Amino acid sequence: MGIAVILLYLAVMFFIAAKTRNTSDEEFFIGTRNESGVAVALTERAAGESAWLIVGLTGLAYSIGLKAFWVVFGETVFCACSWLFLAPLFQKRINSRGYGSIIDFLENRYDDKLRIIRVISALIVILLVPTYFSAQLSAVSKVFHMYLGTNQTLGCAVVGTIICLYTFLGGATAIFKINLMQAGLMFGGLVLVFSVLLHKVLLTGSVPVLFLTSLWGSGRPSDFADAGSFFAIGLGFLGIPHLYTKFLSLKRTENIRKISWIPILFTLICDSLAVFIGIMGKAIYPNLLNPESIFMHVSMGLPSVLTGLLVCSILAAALSTADTLLLFVTQVIVKDTVQKLISGNQTPQTAIRFSKMTMIVITAMAILTGIGDNRFVFWMVLLAWSTLASSFNPLIIMGLTNRRISANIAIAGLVSGALSSILWNIFFAARTGIYEMIIGFLISFAVMGILIKTHHGNRADETLQ
Repeated sequence: MGIAVILLYLAVMFFIAAKTRNTSDEEFFIGTRNESGVAVALTERAAGESAWLIVGLTGLAYSIGLKAFWVVFGETVFCACSWLFLAPLFQKRINSRGYGSIIDFLENRYDDKLRIIRVISALIVILLVPTYFSAQLSAVSKVFHMYLGTNQTLGCAVVGTIICLYTFLGGATAIFKINLMQAGLMFGGLVLVFSVLLHKVLLTGSVPVLFLTSLWGSGRPSDFADAGSFFAIGLGFLGIPHLYTKFLSLKRTENIRKISWIPILFTLICDSLAVFIGIMGKAIYPNLLNPESIFMHVSMGLPSVLTGLLVCSILAAALSTADTLLLFVTQVIVKDTVQKLISGNQTPQTAIRFSKMTMIVITAMAILTGIGDNRFVFWMVLLAWSTLASSFNPLIIMGLTNRRISANIAIAGLVSGALSSILWNIFFAARTGIYEMIIGFLISFAVMGILIKTHHGNRADETLQ
């Protein structure tokens, strides 16, 4: 029965995708521009959480206990900042200019006539997003291994093919509909596993690890660094491009602030449930070799129908992010690079056909990467997440809040954010315990701030002369 539930879930996704008709390449990439606020909120949250919510965050909480709540605090705070402050400003820009992509927004906002921002942005996305995509395949392949006994190679290949096919068929319009279902499955799965573990804790009289740990650990400097780094994970919500692309589809008349409580509550509740699952799971199953298997370990002890539904919830967490990433990197290659820089005279039909071929190539590469990489899903996702955010988020924040910035300053911020995040991860993150996104943000903003002051100082000197 469990396998039948999974097959039904997949059949519904393919039915939605097959029934969707896209009238233009823009609709294929970003949707109809008439999506409701509720649809955008839930699909943005489903895409933002990814497989790390159910696999990575539960495993982290299993390993470190209550300190994992710093992730919850950070994600909730920065999600609120995004939806209450940045997203409304971004919506005004969309309504006034009708941008077709995030890179269009950056290029126009900074008046980059040489198109350097477009080239660098495209390179960053093309290098990082497929790794992020492959992490989702790797996460689900582990679930398939536990549930069906399949090896990682077959799991990655099957999941990658599924994602590619329904994204291939329906584009962004279908993904909005599918990801509404995915958000419900993620939430329901977390509630169910939390309820099962809570029942076991109450029955056995176990003392959860929750009461034996502290948010600050033992109070050592490294514990403070860990807390700050976990909190900073949420910085990615302040403009990361594959999530902000969702806002391009928002209905023009929608009031974002009125529906902001939906994504904020969704983040707070889902993240909290994931952490409690890890903590209570440690109390009930203290000897798991792989902490990231706790959600699936609980699921395997339930009736087959419920196990099937919980497998679907893990699939939903991974697929809702993976389809967004696949469509986003394809848009960057086809629309933002090929059409804007190389060949601008493609018909919509030609663009869509080329996009579908591009999706196949990206998926094949992601499958190979997912097979060969055995690192924890949590850290696989965070590496790509941190570098994307360090590259783009400061530029988007400055572009929405500051009128004094030039294209050259924006380019310096883009490059310094990306390089500092990557270099810090390679050389210093393990030694210091400080998450690279913190460094990437600080250096990007510092570089842009210094150049802004220098630029205005030079102009003042010229005026005095």
